[in-house]
Amino acid sequence: MTDAPHFIQSPEAARCVALPSRAFFGSWRDQTLPARRAALAESERYFEQVAEDTDSTLRDMSLAALIADAVQPLEDLAHLGRAWDEPFGGLANYLRATAYSHRTATNFWGSIAKWDDERIKVFAGLYGRNPETGEPASMIPPEIETQLSAEQRAVIAVAEEATVRRLRILLPSLGQDWRQFSPYFNAFKHGGLIVNRDDIRWVADDVEEVTDETPTHDPSLAIWHLHQNEVVGKGDFNLTRLQVAYTAARSGRLALDLLECFIESRGGIFEAVDFAPDGSVERMRELTLPWTVWLAEGDLSADQWQILGRGPRIMWEEEHPSPGPQAS
Repeated sequence: MTDAPHFIQSPEAARCVALPSRAFFGSWRDQTLPARRAALAESERYFEQVAEDTDSTLRDMSLAALIADAVQPLEDLAHLGRAWDEPFGGLANYLRATAYSHRTATNFWGSIAKWDDERIKVFAGLYGRNPETGEPASMIPPEIETQLSAEQRAVIAVAEEATVRRLRILLPSLGQDWRQFSPYFNAFKHGGLIVNRDDIRWVADDVEEVTDETPTHDPSLAIWHLHQNEVVGKGDFNLTRLQVAYTAARSGRLALDLLECFIESRGGIFEAVDFAPDGSVERMRELTLPWTVWLAEGDLSADQWQILGRGPRIMWEEEHPSPGPQAS
């Protein structure tokens, strides 16, 4: 455990004691994820009510709000993923996730297609990075791995490969969704830069003079977009607004599911620890490494599931001078 108890002085001088990593994951699991899911569901319901309304402003703003609630989990996942992939040196990993940059998500999703297997395993929580060298290594310590049978090690390897295969499909898909929807997300989130349809008309690129007879186009949604220090109009002309809503919401739900897996894959170790009031470790419960949290039932055979279960289990036996881990 690398996180010491953290003391925060409030304006009322009441001292609050927290265990940072545990509190961080607990807040995400118990507060952030339910709130994100509720916000997306509410945005979907409201857009469905007004999707055919004659008020174009109402339709556009409700669609933009839906996109914002759908894309927010992609930004969340990028910040968490970067924090465990590229943490601040010498500090707890979660602290990197609290440092906001508008470039983080774009850089993260833009690099996904180039990731090797080891980097995907780091994202999945199967591997961690050496804090001194940054090199990835299995989260199963060598002294634990030697206690596993050859059959157990083989099944763990199969589970790792299946996880990589699944994430190699899902993560680039979300990366494409980020490229498609992030301009609309940012326009709504940072200023509500949704185009008022009464103010402009959309015409072909080769039109030099606009008259009442000039053919115009009607995008499903349009925004003002800062591009190379110039404000330009950006619109979607390929999908209907219902298709945009469906596609964005589907992406948001996938990102929320992966967020939940990400949090579970890291949070288990803190659930296995009982802390005393002073922040010291009081006792250790059996710890299950959630090796299969990313997988569907069909990713492993019935026999492999029987061997692996949710993942390798670590039980702690009292030794002198300190407790040592035993695998099963």
